[in-house]
Amino acid sequence: MRRAYLWSGILFLGLLSACQAAEVLAADNDLPRPPVSAPNPFSPNADGVDDTTTIIYQLARAEDINIYIYDINGNVVWRRSIPDGQEGARVGLNRVIWDGRASLRGDGVLPNGVYICRILAGASKKSLGRAKILLLK
Repeated sequence: MRRAYLWSGILFLGLLSACQAAEVLAADNDLPRPPVSAPNPFSPNADGVDDTTTIIYQLARAEDINIYIYDINGNVVWRRSIPDGQEGARVGLNRVIWDGRASLRGDGVLPNGVYICRILAGASKKSLGRAKILLLK
């Protein structure tokens, strides 16, 4: 399946896995970049293909991270807090996996749609950017 990945205005087309996308992104580490997710779209339908998406982002220093995923109406449907120094809150390239499930409502897998991932860093809750994620079952 052909995929497209957007990283700071650069569009990658091809058969890239989340690991391959992360390797490409790690090679271009001159400036912090907004977060991306791969694969995107993803399909959490338990068929073993693209059942999760990996949110990829870069940190200049280790600090507490809060990741929020919002539905199209602006409601938080998934949240994860990561203390500095833990996996996902370390200097450099970080990856966090989302399985398309709601962590706040307990509804299981969310419906098809566009979701917005927002990443906040440190005590000041500085925004590292946003990524659009398309969930298609």
